Amino acid sequence: MKGYLIDPLSKRVKPFNFNGDHDTICHLIGAEFYDTQAINDAGDAVYVGEFSQSDENASQFSIEGVPGRFCGKAVILGVDEDGATCSPSLSLEDFRAKVTSYPNMQALLRQSAEMSGP
Repeated sequence: MKGYLIDPLSKRVKPFNFNGDHDTICHLIGAEFYDTQAINDAGDAVYVGEFSQSDENASQFSIEGVPGRFCGKAVILGVDEDGATCSPSLSLEDFRAKVTSYPNMQALLRQSAEMSGP
């Protein structure tokens, strides 16, 4: 099944193949545990790091129609009527149009320094 990875620092939403292993979500978002929140009536949900909302240095993003902002990387997956994980209901293009990124300037400067080297 497919999923979408949101990286607010790079302002990208990209697809990935999800094998159903929830450790994959933790790896992709860089967290040991995650929280979920429904983002629409179709069963799509955002998966964010458990403590990411308290990270002042994290880049943030918002999703049109969902109150508040999310911090750090996140994964979007769907949930079917039986509660099983599935592909999101929205297409990648439709979802990208709903995401607004707010990169943290300190993180951008660190990323730029890492890319340019010593």
